[in-house]
Amino acid sequence: MLTERNNSKLGESPNDILIRCLEKKDLTEWNEWRLNNEENHISLKGASLNNAYLEGADLSQVDLNAADLKNANLTDADLSEANLAGADLSHANFCGRQTLNLPSFCKRI
Repeated sequence: MLTERNNSKLGESPNDILIRCLEKKDLTEWNEWRLNNEENHISLKGASLNNAYLEGADLSQVDLNAADLKNANLTDADLSEANLAGADLSHANFCGRQTLNLPSFCKRI
């Protein structure tokens, strides 16, 4: 469950936007919001994102401390400068070039 809220200009939290995008399995709105709100600190600390479809998601600089990302699809996700301390990445799918700013690779942890 995503619990911590940050207010956006429209009164909608980043968590609300992410939840809506996860339900649609389309992260276009999330990535556009991130592009227009780069200064916002986003905390998904302890979030339950197991089996989440996060392909191509901009999660750069997001606090994912202790988040449950088991079996998450993180293909081409941007996790640069994200806080992954204590996150459970068991069986997460990392494919693509942008993940963690590493050279292109495909791997399941």
